Amino acid sequence: MMNGMKQAEANERYAALQRKLDDLQRIHIEGKKSYQADLERLKGELSRAQKTNGEQAERLDKLKKLKDATEHRMQEVKKTSITDLAEIKDLRSKLRIAENGRAQMSAKQGQVHEAKKALQDLEVKKREELKLRDKQIAELEKSVIIEKTKRESAEMLAQELRDKAEHDLGQVRGRMQKLEIELRDSRLAEGDAISSLQAQEEQTSGREEHFLSQLDNLRTLLQRVAEEYGRLASSTVPSSTHTALKAEHAALQVRTFRLERKLANSEAQVLELASLIRQTKDKNTSLHTLLHATTEEIGFYTSIWQEAVSEAAQLQPPEDSLMAEALSSQHDLERSQTQVRESAACAYEECYRFSRWATRDLLLAYRSCTSDLDQSEFELKQSATNLNAARSRVESMDNELRTTKAEFESHLQQYGELSAALATSNAKTTALTQQLAAAASESQAAAAIHDRTLKKERETVQRLAGTVQRSKMAEEALRAEIDQYVTPLHAGLKILTLVPLVVRLTGELTEAERYQEAYFNLMEQVESLAARNELAEEEAKRLSKFNAEILGHNNPAQRIMYLDRIRSELAEAKQDLLAMTRERDAAAAYSENLQHELDMYKSVAVPPDMKPRTTITRVARIPLATQSANVAPISRSSSIASKHFDPAGDDMTLDEII
Repeated sequence: MMNGMKQAEANERYAALQRKLDDLQRIHIEGKKSYQADLERLKGELSRAQKTNGEQAERLDKLKKLKDATEHRMQEVKKTSITDLAEIKDLRSKLRIAENGRAQMSAKQGQVHEAKKALQDLEVKKREELKLRDKQIAELEKSVIIEKTKRESAEMLAQELRDKAEHDLGQVRGRMQKLEIELRDSRLAEGDAISSLQAQEEQTSGREEHFLSQLDNLRTLLQRVAEEYGRLASSTVPSSTHTALKAEHAALQVRTFRLERKLANSEAQVLELASLIRQTKDKNTSLHTLLHATTEEIGFYTSIWQEAVSEAAQLQPPEDSLMAEALSSQHDLERSQTQVRESAACAYEECYRFSRWATRDLLLAYRSCTSDLDQSEFELKQSATNLNAARSRVESMDNELRTTKAEFESHLQQYGELSAALATSNAKTTALTQQLAAAASESQAAAAIHDRTLKKERETVQRLAGTVQRSKMAEEALRAEIDQYVTPLHAGLKILTLVPLVVRLTGELTEAERYQEAYFNLMEQVESLAARNELAEEEAKRLSKFNAEILGHNNPAQRIMYLDRIRSELAEAKQDLLAMTRERDAAAAYSENLQHELDMYKSVAVPPDMKPRTTITRVARIPLATQSANVAPISRSSSIASKHFDPAGDDMTLDEII
């Protein structure tokens, strides 16, 4: 019985243990299923969280950009509001000035009408005076033509006198030949007298030797003078070399311009490469920041996952399969981290290689530019030396050409007579033209002030309207983006970050309402100014028509300005002529001294004590009064053509003045 009882108890215990074991297995299977379901749910939540994290990061970037844009816009709005206030103050002051000017102009209208009547009377008188002056000018031209005919007849007479003189010289030469024949006959007749003079010749032999030595000295001196003259003639530069140097200078200038253009292009390339390098640096910094953010997010999610795993481990000990799955997920996370790091490192290496290539290209371009610059500087130095030599030669040739300017005296004398005749008319007309110009300038200034004030007010009104619309649009866009991007989980945090922005925008909207009130006030002022401006424009048009009638090109009074200009040019030409006559007199005196010295060298009658030494100290050459050996001869027709003054594009000719 005892054994049966023990066996029954053992069976019951075994059955109870078996039931417990079944219950434990069932609970273990259910826990495993629930754990797997939780794990899958956590994996899905993790993937969703990663997606939401990426989306939220993009939204944060967009919100940051919008924040920066709104701050920039608000700063621009503040700046524009400050400038608008300053412009409003300026416009008010200018409006007051314009109203005062308008009142003054209305007060001066009566005076302007009286001045118009007086000007019309003066115009009638001026026309009569100008008709008389035109007649005088015509008479003067006729007298000039008569003088030209007289001059031509005088030149013909001078030519006839030259022909007669040459004919007389021929006759004199024939007579001289006859006299030489008679002298030969007389010498043959006086042969007997020569025998008596031999004794005297012996006495004069000593003198002849002395004279021969003097002749030798004179011959050596003449040879020295000829050599110096040849050296001076060789030192002067012909016109062909001068033109060649000019062509070389022009070619060098073109080459320098091309090199400068290349240098500018290379500098632009350098600037572009520098901007590209800066962009790559900015991209690298942005990638680094993104990497740092992603690593932080991965660490955060890994910590969350580890905490979840630890909590699940505390509730029920995991089995080997669960540990394997956790380890595999952890390995997957680590692999993803390593892949992200490797991709960032590759991107960084590619950016570094690109920057190295860009810097290498920059260095090559810089070296080529520096070599081109050195070469261009060397060529510029050579061209400068050639230019200096050419300029010295040109100056020497200009000194020879200054003597040709004396032929302008006749034309300048004619201009002087005309200016003297017109001086009396200029004094009377200048005062009236000045008064008319002052009245016209005052009217134009008033019209310009009105136009400027209206334009500025319209611009300020448009700016204020644009700022109000921009602020409203920015507020609506921000509200729409806040409603669109904020999720239920992160709504509290994002709203807290965007509260100061909304407060700032509301404050700026209140300021914009103030600007709106100022806008309506300005619109009323603009309407009043527009009415005043219409009156001012009508008055300006009337005055412009009057000024056009007074200052027209066909008006005889306008010719006075051109005559005054001609008179000033004649005065300058007279001053140049005075300087040239002084130089000519100095050159003539110097040539006379040189001629005197040459005569002293050549003459035999000068005693040996008074003769100059044979050594020559003068080396400089005085420009000849006649045409130079290296310059083409200038004919009389070309010199007369060069004397003719061509009128400028805006100047009036003598035919229009007459």
